[in-house]
This record gives sequence, C-alpha cells and structure tokens, in this order.
Amino acid sequence: MSNICYIWKTFAVLVLVFSLAVSASSELGDVVSSDKLLFSDDFENYKIGSFPSQWTLVFNGMGNQYQQVITDPLNSSNKCFQLQGERNWAADAVRYFQSSSDIIGFEVSILVTANTGTFGDDVKVGFWKQVNWGQAKWTDGVAFTDNGTIVARDFVEAEGTGTILQTYVPEQWYNIKFVLNRPNGVFSVFVDGVLKGELIKGSDRPYVFDGFAISGRYTEIPVDYDNVRLSENSSASIHQKPSHIISCASSTSMSNFIVHIKGNLTFNETGISEAPILLSYSVNGGKSWVDLTLVHTGSDGFYDAEWMPSVTGYYSLKAEFEGNENYSDSSAIVNFVVEPYQEQNIFLVSSNSTLTELSFNSNSRELSFCVIGDLETTGYVNVNIPKSMVSDISTLKVYLDDKQIDCSYQSQGDGWLLYFIYHHSTHLVDIRLGSPNALLRTQILGLDSVEIAILAFMGILVTITILLAFTFFRKKKPVKK
Repeated sequence: MSNICYIWKTFAVLVLVFSLAVSASSELGDVVSSDKLLFSDDFENYKIGSFPSQWTLVFNGMGNQYQQVITDPLNSSNKCFQLQGERNWAADAVRYFQSSSDIIGFEVSILVTANTGTFGDDVKVGFWKQVNWGQAKWTDGVAFTDNGTIVARDFVEAEGTGTILQTYVPEQWYNIKFVLNRPNGVFSVFVDGVLKGELIKGSDRPYVFDGFAISGRYTEIPVDYDNVRLSENSSASIHQKPSHIISCASSTSMSNFIVHIKGNLTFNETGISEAPILLSYSVNGGKSWVDLTLVHTGSDGFYDAEWMPSVTGYYSLKAEFEGNENYSDSSAIVNFVVEPYQEQNIFLVSSNSTLTELSFNSNSRELSFCVIGDLETTGYVNVNIPKSMVSDISTLKVYLDDKQIDCSYQSQGDGWLLYFIYHHSTHLVDIRLGSPNALLRTQILGLDSVEIAILAFMGILVTITILLAFTFFRKKKPVKK
C-alpha cells in the first residue's frame, strides 16, 4: 500500500512540474515573440585566450593579447570576455548591426576587477557609430565609473555627466538591460532586473549608430563581459507614462464661489494634445468617486474647468487619462478643503497631501491644519485667502511644526494665492494672518493700502508747505515809510 501511495505522489509531482514548465515556456515564448533577437554571445564557443570572432577590435588598448576570452573569475565552468585599456588608448570591441526599429535594446553582464578611486570610467557599453577607422562616436549607453557608481548617459563618452543609477563593488557581476525608445528619444535602464532609470532623455542621434560596443578604459583596469544580447521590437506599441499635474483655486467670496480646476498632461516636457480627461470628485477620501465632466487638453497639454460645490467641507478631485496608442494611462489627485468664515468669506486649501483638522481662530487670526503624506516625497499646499482679511500680505507668516518657513504668494482676483512646499510626513501647518489694525483702518476709511499711502504722503507734503510758509512770513520784516 505504501509503495502505491509513493508512486501516486511521484506521479503527481511530475505532472505539476511538467505543467509549470509548459506554463513558463509559454510565457517566455510570449516575451521572445515580441522581441527580435539580433545578436547574442555567451563566449562559451571560443577557446581560452582567443579573441571572439563575432566581434571587431577597433581599438586594442593595452594590446591585442590582453583582449581575450578567459575563465569566469567567479565560476570556473563559465567563460567570459575580458578587455583592458591603456592610458589614453581604450580597448573597444564592437558588434556591427543595422536596425530601423523604434524600440531597440541590449543586455550585458559586467564585472569590474578593481577600483582605484580615480576620475574616469572603468566601463563603457552602448550604441556606437563608426566615423572612420580611427574615429568613432558613442551615443546612448551606460558607464561604470572608477569611484564605484553605475551611470546612464545620453552620450557615453561624456565623463562626469549622466544619471546615477546605483553604486557597485568590484569582483561582482551586474546585469544591465538597456531599452531605447527612438521616436521619443528616451531610454530606461534595469540593473539586475530592477528598474533604476526610467524615461531618461537620450541623445539627439537615436537612429545614427551602426554598432554595439563594450570597452576597457583608460584606467587600465581589466573588465569582464558576458551574456550579451541585442534585440529590437518593431511591432510593439510605444506606451510611455505621461506626467500629469492638477491644481485648483477659488474665489474667496461666498456670493460667487467657484472652484477653478487646471491641469497639464505632458510627456518628456511636451504637452499631449486632444487627450480626454475625466474629472471626478470624492467626499469620503477616495472610497468612491462621482463624475464631474469630461474635458480635452489643448495643443499645449493644458486643460481647465469650473465647478461650484454644493456644500463646504473636505474634497478629493481626480483627473484621469485612459491612455491611447502612444501613451499609457495616467491620473492625478488633489485634496482640498472649503472653509467658510462669517458667512461671506471662504478659505480654500488644496494640496497633494491628505488634509485634516482645518480650523480658523478668529481671535488670533490663525488658520491651522494637518498635512499627511508618504515619507521621501514632496508635499505642497495652495491657500486662497480673502484680501478683505489681509491688507498687507507681507505681514503673513507660515509655520510648519512651529518653525517659520518660506512661502510665495500672488494676487488673484479678490484673494491672495499662497504656496509653499515641504518634505512629507505628518505636519501641523499654522498660517498667521497678522494684526487686524491696519485692516480695520482700511475698512473704516473704505480705502485700500495704496490709497492710504498716497493720502499719507499728501498729508506730509501739506504739513511741510504750511510750516515753510509760516516760517517765511514770521521772518519777513515790515517796510518803513
């Protein structure tokens, strides 16, 4: 009986393993079918000490004998390709190819044998244009600097520039996957399967190259390469993630209260035109949404709408773009609070943070609230304040957790629009509107601050004129007859 059970268990395990293998191969087939492999090399078919025949040694660095297939320093059963440059003379090995595909990428494993901490690169990998036999141009690619950082660059030869992806240590393999979107001029980089750089601006020559190059550099440090793959994808749709920004402001009077909604949809700092944007709002923190309207972006990617909320209180406003044949979906949310004061004025506070506990103390003239957001992100707040409550905006102060912070402001209709930023956490914001004395004098006279200043100046001139006249006539002596 026990033997029968054992046989059945063994059979069940084999069936499970087979089904998983079929599933995995099917998924892999989907991935491979969408990419066309142009070239690959794992260097296993070459003799130790030889130069790999699928490559061209354009510059020979330390010498031909140093550019060779070797035993993997971390795995003696594996082979890899080592390059070593010389001071002022690199070792560049190139695989030439032709492709007009919109999406093209490479994958390569890299091991740097040492670091000296000097300025410069130990590794350059990327796309290459052969100008003539003694001259070439690198375009988009990745570099390993000698101070221990992995950097993405639009022009690989431009040392000291680029986007830092992460650090690295010598004598360890790193897998680099690089995907170039040629029509949009951007690229993304994965390190060991993790996305480290997304939609990085590429060079102005995304179609002008005829090879893929790997290199040993002027630092004279030997560098090992393995598992090189070059592929293209001409049939895939290009779906890039747009940037989406939304904000809102309002009038500060209850009689004509309107929320002005403004947004911008862009990719690579260029507006996406004629994109449908669905606007909706929530009164329960995003648990459910109510549609407001559908708007379309203009030629510059901007859109706007006006909304009259039926009641005051806490709101979340969402803008959604469903995506199209070129761009993926994108959404943005702004939270805001509408707070009435004395049945005629309104405060509106909007933010990308969660807003809570908003209140206005009429005695101390302080508007306070809490902002909450994810750590290591940046928060912002916009506040609409009635001009009837603040005559001199320069007297207004903003405090974050009892520490005064800088803010900017601008005049906007019947109110002031206040703006400031902060690092996200849980913070208490306190906005102090300043003394009401100047405001009361202005309200009593029915004049604004500029008109009062003009009257004061005129009063001073009149006083000086009277004093001068009095002094002149007092000193003037009567004429004797």
